[in-house]
Amino acid sequence: MKAEELKADPKFLKELIVHASNQLRLVFGMYHGVTNIEYPGVFTWGRHTVSSEELQLSATEEELAFSSLEHSVIYLAMVQIHTTLEIVFDDPFHVDDQIASDAFQISRLTRNAFAHNPFAPIWEVREVWRKKYEVPDIIRIDATGLDGKPVKSEHYGGPLSVFRLLEFVSSLIDEKLTQQNV
Repeated sequence: MKAEELKADPKFLKELIVHASNQLRLVFGMYHGVTNIEYPGVFTWGRHTVSSEELQLSATEEELAFSSLEHSVIYLAMVQIHTTLEIVFDDPFHVDDQIASDAFQISRLTRNAFAHNPFAPIWEVREVWRKKYEVPDIIRIDATGLDGKPVKSEHYGGPLSVFRLLEFVSSLIDEKLTQQNV
């Protein structure tokens, strides 16, 4: 779908935010709730086949893989938030609502950091964007001193702040739906 088509269909945009939220919920449940992973004896896809021995991870590898999966899902959520806000607002760099503007900047800065090296992201914050951004009681980033530093979850408040940011963006879409129905 093109951006114009997505803009005309906020319900679909909302579905995309729900997908990102569901991924976070699933990874939280897996990472913090799964104690035993059962690997298939054989896995086949198309012309390829792998055995359980090829797939199976050690307990340490599973822990690292779950952590990486959570990390990846957070990145995907931020990409979806950023893309959604780019579509919701005609000019996301000039939004009258400061909180919505900060939500866009937080998602943009985070997305940019992850995009160039997803498993070892580095903040790339140009001087003009070295400010404090906040969606009250949800997420905040103090970007004044982040440029060139490795991304740490503490910089944006951790995975649950991203989960709450998804809810916030969903509420922005609801507002847009309400405005369209007036």
